[in-house]
Amino acid sequence: MWVRYSFVAAACLLAVATYSCLDRATEGAVGPFWPAFAAVIACAAWAGPGPGVASTLLLLVWGSVSLLNSGSPWAIVLLLGFIFAAEGLLLSAGSARILRSAKAAARSETWHRQLVETAAEGIWVRDGDNVITYANARMAAMLGLPPESLAGRNANEFFFAEDQLAERIRLQSLTSGIKEQFDRRMRRSDGEELWVLACCNLMPAEGRGEQRLALVMMTDITERKRAEQALRHSEERFRNLFERVLEGVYQSTPDGRILAANPKLLEMLGFKGQTDTSDIRIARDLFVDPLIRQRLLEQLEREGSFQNVEYQMRTRDGRVITVLSSARAVRDPDGHVIYIEGTLTDISDRKRIEDQLRRAQKIEALGRLAAGVAHDFDLVLEVITRHTQQVLKELPAGHAARNSAEQAMQAAERAVALTRQLLSFSQKPGTGDDRPLEHTDRGQGETILLVDDEPLVRELSRDMLERQGYRVMVASDAGEAERLGNEHISAAGGRVFDLLIADTSMPSMSGMELARRLRATHPGLKVLFICGYADPPVEHDEPASPGTAFLQKPFSADSLGRKIRQMLGRDAHSRSDET
Repeated sequence: MWVRYSFVAAACLLAVATYSCLDRATEGAVGPFWPAFAAVIACAAWAGPGPGVASTLLLLVWGSVSLLNSGSPWAIVLLLGFIFAAEGLLLSAGSARILRSAKAAARSETWHRQLVETAAEGIWVRDGDNVITYANARMAAMLGLPPESLAGRNANEFFFAEDQLAERIRLQSLTSGIKEQFDRRMRRSDGEELWVLACCNLMPAEGRGEQRLALVMMTDITERKRAEQALRHSEERFRNLFERVLEGVYQSTPDGRILAANPKLLEMLGFKGQTDTSDIRIARDLFVDPLIRQRLLEQLEREGSFQNVEYQMRTRDGRVITVLSSARAVRDPDGHVIYIEGTLTDISDRKRIEDQLRRAQKIEALGRLAAGVAHDFDLVLEVITRHTQQVLKELPAGHAARNSAEQAMQAAERAVALTRQLLSFSQKPGTGDDRPLEHTDRGQGETILLVDDEPLVRELSRDMLERQGYRVMVASDAGEAERLGNEHISAAGGRVFDLLIADTSMPSMSGMELARRLRATHPGLKVLFICGYADPPVEHDEPASPGTAFLQKPFSADSLGRKIRQMLGRDAHSRSDET
């Protein structure tokens, strides 16, 4: 605006000077046109080209007619008309330029203000005292405040206490002419953290002497910072996992160079550090069989991965280990394999244990076979031994057949020793009775329930017991024994037998289970368990409950008799004490 005022003042001074000169030169001929001339000059200088040109033309017509009517020479009229027209047109052109400049400046100011106000970046201006003199709407929104509330506030309000020193240093650098762009942390009005990318520049301040203002443009990068922080945390977790995982983890090129290896893998293969692998080629230096590496590469190229493949590798110090490996191929956009990543687990100890277990299983299988043979042999030996013993009891000394019976008995005893060797191999040693044969006739008509699923053994045992004076009830299995016990107790109204003799291992029900069931209806029932060499030791190795005993096969008639009298004798002794 002041430019237009200056221009009008200058135009008026020029017009006065020109008019004065012409008035003296024409001896007062232009005097009457003074007011009109001044109006034309003012109109041309202020109103612009259109009004200025129009008023100039009117002045020319009016002046020319007036001068001619007054008798002025044509030369004077033409000269004055030229001067009036030239000055009016020049002033109109100058005014037009000034008007255009003023309008352009106004449009530019409006455009820039709109640009600042609608910018996606936050913008504020701070003075030398760090006071905010201007802030756009975006800046206010970023800080969580209405736009009109920022002007006049100190910028330090929007920085965390620990960042104040850094902000003062930045401000000093800026006033020294150093321009910079940096990430800055700010504090929103609600106390939340705000990260911005800031760009600072100095600008002059009208009416503020030498003081300059700092123009700061800020872009909200909070989400980017959070994403970067999350990425750093993820990378840190991955790095920790990579470094601390108990499996070997690696990356390698298809041609066999190791790109990365975690500490577990380096330890597994005997390397001191990552640099120690720089001259290593996997197929040449680590694979015991390089052809396996080639087949795995072909599978990776074809299928993209492999899982749980076992092979042998050679460590740095020459040891051979067995590993379990899984890997996948990482490809570029064109589908070419750029590197391989995978895991290795040292399973050498596990393989040794598995081999030992397999050997132990083979030995156990042989042991079970030996135990089975020994069990079957026991049955035969038991029949032979008992019949031979019976024959020896009935043959008088000096009888011609007694020597043959004694030789048969010795052969049976050697067979028993052979059975024990088989059982020693199967790790199930016998608890048989090795005491010399004795004739024991200690029975008083007690009733014994005998349960055995082997017919020969069952009949022979009954014969032995009846010869010793016992009353014997026999059952071929546990179910039949349970029925006999229940039937007789119903008929007699009380316990009908004094002792249960049962094989520990019978097909349908074990002797121990049968004893538990019968004792429910026969309280205080005595039980003698007969155990074969092949029976599981878990049963007859358990501590015996009161009224329970075990006898190992093969046994003699005397050993069976002694065991029964020990059990029934204790019972008889307790009854006599009560009497």
